Amino acid sequence: MKRAVALLLAVAAMAAVAADSSEAILVLLNSQTSGSPRVYRQALEQIREEAAQGKVLQEFVYGVICPEDPASAKYLEHARPKIRQMAEKRNNALAWYLLSLETQNIDALRKAVDGGNIQAYNAWGTVMHSHILGNPEMSSERREEVAKAIFEVFGKAAAAKDANGLYNLGMCYMTGLGVDKNPELAFDAFRSAAELGHPEAINNLGGCYRDGVAVEQDLAQAAKWFEKSASFGNPYGQINYALALQNGEGVAQDEAKAAKYFEEVIQEHQMPEAYNLLAVCYMTGRGVAKDEKRGIELFLESAKRGFIPAMDNLSSCYDEGTGVEANALKATEWKLRAKAAAGDINAARWLEQNGYKPL
Repeated sequence: MKRAVALLLAVAAMAAVAADSSEAILVLLNSQTSGSPRVYRQALEQIREEAAQGKVLQEFVYGVICPEDPASAKYLEHARPKIRQMAEKRNNALAWYLLSLETQNIDALRKAVDGGNIQAYNAWGTVMHSHILGNPEMSSERREEVAKAIFEVFGKAAAAKDANGLYNLGMCYMTGLGVDKNPELAFDAFRSAAELGHPEAINNLGGCYRDGVAVEQDLAQAAKWFEKSASFGNPYGQINYALALQNGEGVAQDEAKAAKYFEEVIQEHQMPEAYNLLAVCYMTGRGVAKDEKRGIELFLESAKRGFIPAMDNLSSCYDEGTGVEANALKATEWKLRAKAAAGDINAARWLEQNGYKPL
């Protein structure tokens, strides 16, 4: 799907309010990297308070997730022997999973998977997916074998009605990872995950309605789902809802509100796409007072984070003298940086040979 539809097979968040300790712990374990930042912060505060009370499981979880906190070393020292005992003597799957989080130990994660831990299913699938991405020389036969294993392990999590597992299963069907592409089954999986409050699945439902994937195109429904995802603080949902507002797609046009969403995503997530989109607002005066200098600054921030369209935009600005003094050499530099970022070896070699340093 185009635009900011979440395509990464991440261990994303369940956007449930953490009503008790066990639920708060699950929120933290499920949403360390993405999903619903606001719910995540609420759960983290709850676990922080309970760790300070000496609760072992909370100590270990907080210590692993917040190693920068001076208290974490003490928490882990106190809790680790008890968690390890649970794993080694009782073969507790959750304990194995927690140990794998602290040490990035694949053997411990494998034991958690074998023990049926749902978070481990999602993590194992994500690890295998990263293995495929990081090994382009992998044979097609081996790649297909690993992809099928990814589909199967996400399927186990989905069968347990786990929101992340359903989301990841939907991504497999949408991208054809380990299974034939099937947008209809992807939509069904996203809808099931959305019913459990998964912000990225909610966003992807919006993408399906916007693009007419597996359902009839309905921009009003798309905007509705994007707004709901955005309400959880999910950056993909925020950007997509902002784009709907900016263009009046399925919702009353409000360019100023759209620009505020882009600004919020920058402040909370530093997402490269948001820098680029807000830059366009400043360059054109859509929803903000026109300020080409600010636009150039934002294009640069986006480009420094590797966003190729921002590099192309900088090239055009230098070529046309928009927001900066026209400079053919700078225009060429940014055009080649964009090509190099897209994998053009010759462009990368030219930049290196002419003394251009990486961003």
